[in-house]
Amino acid sequence: MSYAFHFPSPPLSSHTTSTGGITIRSHPRQDWWRTPPPTRVERAEGPFYCRRISATSPRWRFSAWITSDYTVQYDQAGVLLFAGRPAEQDAHWIKAGVEMEHGATFLACVTSAPWSDFSTSPSPSPSPITPTQAVFIQLTRNTTEIGDTIVIKYYLSPPAVADDEDRHRTDPSWLPDDKDLVQLREIPAFNVLPDGSRRQTDEWYVGVMTCGPKNDEGTQATFEALRFEEF
Repeated sequence: MSYAFHFPSPPLSSHTTSTGGITIRSHPRQDWWRTPPPTRVERAEGPFYCRRISATSPRWRFSAWITSDYTVQYDQAGVLLFAGRPAEQDAHWIKAGVEMEHGATFLACVTSAPWSDFSTSPSPSPSPITPTQAVFIQLTRNTTEIGDTIVIKYYLSPPAVADDEDRHRTDPSWLPDDKDLVQLREIPAFNVLPDGSRRQTDEWYVGVMTCGPKNDEGTQATFEALRFEEF
């Protein structure tokens, strides 16, 4: 199954592809965010480069390397998962990656089921994540008797080191060992309704996205070594 853009309105500003990767620039002030009435918000407009997955596929993982500038409040880049079609307003979704918050870069995750929450974890690096510093994000789905459990892990490449000390810089297709990954978040019973039933949907979508709801220039991010595997 190949990757393609889910085009919101308006579509992405631009993109370029290279061997094993893609660089995406969003339009200004785009976001993925959802809040309930009375201040109802449905932001589903950032560029989403994704692949379709059968909803019945019980166990799989998706991962990618991510780099971006993160210069403006809420600038973000990461992976995005939809249980259902992205155009469905009640679809449950998760985004996880890096986000600029009050002048600092954080590992961040938002789960919308259906309303968006927001959790952050400080970067383990002694300095902010830099534009040349890649972050590896892995998202895993495991189906259980109570629904789907989504586990998100990350690996942060070393900052400001010689090329021969950073495997990702010398080989963008390199993937870190599972033992070196740090868990960012575990989301049990994803896509399960309050009465315990599962939302019925035929297909899921997973991929990468970038956006910045306060960025007047649009955000740009590069994604490398996109990988999907069932197990």
